[in-house]
Amino acid sequence: MERLIKDYITYLSSDERASTKFWEMEKRIKADKKTPGVCIELNKGNMMFDLVRFLQDGVIIFDDLDEFSDELRENVRLLWERFK
Repeated sequence: MERLIKDYITYLSSDERASTKFWEMEKRIKADKKTPGVCIELNKGNMMFDLVRFLQDGVIIFDDLDEFSDELRENVRLLWERFK
């Protein structure tokens, strides 16, 4: 979410017309609130799939999984490659 907020600030600070920024922000927020990084129901049984969704949406990078077990990282990597 921090990245989204920074992106919003950058966009809102641009020289575009206020009405253009307003309608663009409405569209972006509507789309962004559906991404896993913003709204996700965490469940241990779905953890690997949630991590893959985070990777796909750029919420995390694979290096963020360094503290997880080798087995989990390998399983996530396999799923991620399968669903790219």
